[in-house]
Amino acid sequence: MGPNKAVHLMFLAGGVLLYFLMSWSADWIWGYFVKHPPELIISAGSAALAITVGVICYRNERLYTLAAQSASRRSAQTVMFHIVDGLARLVAPILPVTAEQLWKALPGKRTVSVHLEEFPSRDLLTSFVDDALVADWQKLLSLRDAVNAELETKRKDKVFGTSLGGSVQVIASGDDLALLRKYEDSLPMLFIVSAVAVSEGAAGSPTAIAVSKADGVKCQRCWRIVPSVAGGGDREGLCSRCVGALAEPVSP
Repeated sequence: MGPNKAVHLMFLAGGVLLYFLMSWSADWIWGYFVKHPPELIISAGSAALAITVGVICYRNERLYTLAAQSASRRSAQTVMFHIVDGLARLVAPILPVTAEQLWKALPGKRTVSVHLEEFPSRDLLTSFVDDALVADWQKLLSLRDAVNAELETKRKDKVFGTSLGGSVQVIASGDDLALLRKYEDSLPMLFIVSAVAVSEGAAGSPTAIAVSKADGVKCQRCWRIVPSVAGGGDREGLCSRCVGALAEPVSP
């Protein structure tokens, strides 16, 4: 996935999350929302996060291991900012003090109080939605569930410890194969494994998943199993991706 697609995907996740939260609160703000605010916030948040969890699962690796100014890392930061900004506005009527503290902790220029702000615009949030992209990721998240089940079996059998110790092979055909090829570069991060190989199966055959122990050495920074790591200097034990990330200045 290219940087522009990655940025759009993260905005999509944030937009869907905030859209669900806003829709629930707008419908219930003077009814159930006022009477049972904790339950509604938890329910709305859980429902929305369930939709976007496959995308947000990128967050840790994006934030902690990619280059400081990379499009993928900055997109993750941006979507997290918009989620928190939106949540602060949405809970302000029922958690005024907490929302105000959260508002003042957010970076950037803003009004003196969250209580002077409006809810996120529905038009703005729906503008994030890309129906074709949503359809793609619904299929990918379903595949991720199947991969997770196989990974957990291998973990129980002590083939490896964490999922990053695993390598996944996916055999597919037809539309499924085309989808996997389209997002092939993103699959290791989606599955939280060190490697994913996509291969073509017999026409009409169901998608098959095979999980094995990843071959190679462990990067001491990102913990992926990679073919090789740096052998000396202050980057010893790091993979090429981490070496490149650390070479980039933190400030633009």
